[in-house]
Amino acid sequence: MRQILVDYARKKAALRRGGKNRPITLDEEKLDLEEHAEEIIEMNDLIDKLSEIDERRSQVVEMRFFGGMSIPEISEVLEVTTRTVDRDWAKAKLWLYNELKAL
Repeated sequence: MRQILVDYARKKAALRRGGKNRPITLDEEKLDLEEHAEEIIEMNDLIDKLSEIDERRSQVVEMRFFGGMSIPEISEVLEVTTRTVDRDWAKAKLWLYNELKAL
């Protein structure tokens, strides 16, 4: 199902967007599938890449970005402290920023 949604988003992005180099937001509140198909694909790819480096950080990003979960909710699910989730989130955001800047 995930692949079907990503393929749909890729198709939408290809039809609607000419340029590939567009900034994406890490603000979960502003994400809309119809308007941000390209950004969703980029985030999906980056989360996959991050999971190869650090699985827990990729889970934190996925839960925050796609799930809209709070830090306490994530810490409960992952069974770690909120401070650990805060650190993972901060490090993941920095990594994502650097990866997006390189695109």
